[in-house]
Amino acid sequence: MTDPTLDALTNAPNHIVSFSASTNDGQVIQATRKSEDISREARSAYQLLTDASALGKLLPEQDKLRKVTGTLN
Repeated sequence: MTDPTLDALTNAPNHIVSFSASTNDGQVIQATRKSEDISREARSAYQLLTDASALGKLLPEQDKLRKVTGTLN
């Protein structure tokens, strides 16, 4: 399964690399170039999202709203 949008990025001027990864385990599904660095980046991004989701579940809803409101003011 390939994503035509991701394929099109390969031809973009000054494009370095793009990838899509599984939300289940962070494994690279498709990348515009092959590299072990891409796998590490995908796993790091997956871990950040997992950690942020876990933290989001720990904070009470009122605290989340207060932080967003405080940031916008």
